[in-house]
Amino acid sequence: MAKKKEEKPQVKPAQSTSMKYLSRNRLAALVDGTFAIAMTLLILEIQAPTIIASAASEVVESSLLGMWPTFFDYGLSFLILGFFWLAHNKQYKHVGRTDDRYIWLTLLGLMFVVLIPFSTELIGSYSDTTASEIFFHMNILAILGFTYLQMRHVDNHRALVDADRFEHESFKRGMDVTRMFIFVTLIGMGLSFVIPDWSNVVYVLVPIWGLVKKKMKKD
Repeated sequence: MAKKKEEKPQVKPAQSTSMKYLSRNRLAALVDGTFAIAMTLLILEIQAPTIIASAASEVVESSLLGMWPTFFDYGLSFLILGFFWLAHNKQYKHVGRTDDRYIWLTLLGLMFVVLIPFSTELIGSYSDTTASEIFFHMNILAILGFTYLQMRHVDNHRALVDADRFEHESFKRGMDVTRMFIFVTLIGMGLSFVIPDWSNVVYVLVPIWGLVKKKMKKD
């Protein structure tokens, strides 16, 4: 009897490591679009005061002046969203590709980005209540948390970075700024229990801290 030929086990081709990662371009486009919509919705939440047509100019002026807290909240939220958008773009300066975890961290962060117009409207209507201010600060804290987790994930998975553009010191400075922003937000949450009307002013500390750091670096 002829011996049967031994069948060699079939070896499946190894999956290319490039299949594990995705281009960052489409994710960056989604981030840009989401921030653009959220920043636009902020102004749509501001309603012009209802004034009688025959009202004197002094009445119009006093009505507009009375809206300064609303415009302050609008400007503050717009600048905060601008900071987060800039932070994402600075991340993409280092990131060359993304994986599933990075994408989901980004999506979860964007979920809270589009919540900013609502939380801004909330503090505009109920600025004297602790609950509304805490909600706003928690909204900011959630975005910061997912931003920091993104950066930690990239720092721990160097396969995601672009070797030609990655600057570790610059990346670490971004993480330091995010941690400082988290600390400022926690201070704001604490102030919400004491002076809720003024708890948002703490966010002015962020650019001041940045200017001080630059000054110290030059010296």
